[in-house]
Amino acid sequence: MNRCTMTLFKNTYFKRLCHIPLIILFFISFHTLNTHAQDVTTPLDLNHPIYHHDISIFAGNYLGDEWRSTWDTGIQYSFFFSKYMGVGISYLYSPINVDTHSQFGQSITSKHTHTIIGKAVFANPCAFQAGQKQIHCKLIGSIGAGRMHINHTWQLSIEIGGGMLIYLSKPSTAKPHIALRFDVNTIIHRTPYPGNDHWNSDIVTNIGIAFLLP
Repeated sequence: MNRCTMTLFKNTYFKRLCHIPLIILFFISFHTLNTHAQDVTTPLDLNHPIYHHDISIFAGNYLGDEWRSTWDTGIQYSFFFSKYMGVGISYLYSPINVDTHSQFGQSITSKHTHTIIGKAVFANPCAFQAGQKQIHCKLIGSIGAGRMHINHTWQLSIEIGGGMLIYLSKPSTAKPHIALRFDVNTIIHRTPYPGNDHWNSDIVTNIGIAFLLP
């Protein structure tokens, strides 16, 4: 990857713009996907469970402002009290991949970050026709706040993002289900920096498995 490309990915404002298509897709889908569900030849059954628990495990890529791209893994629990809203808490672990010759790199005494976020979760159950098969899914958006443990200190962090769950079986209220999960989130956090702490905006892209329990 050339120097110009690396500079572009390190730019905070560019990374924030990455979420604009995702946010637009989430809000437009409330109209377009449900309209499509009424137009298909075979009526789609959107009988998603109203009250349910969602336990997800995931892993992926963490792109930081102050450090290089690295891996991450985590777990999230959500409780949905309606088809469209819920609350949740997530834990994310990621090692810091930093240039040890930089000023920030030389200040790092621990390369382990731990992020805990409490959040409001917004959902849009949807389905589409693929031949004779109905594919059930759910678009997810979330916003929350919590703490990131970085360099032996707990710092304020804010998370905003979204993604999609694709059910591997037809959702219902009678039995548990498994779904594939895709997420893209921005974590905005305070970072301890030599001389003065400042705010950073990181991009987290994950894929995982969700267990949905009635």
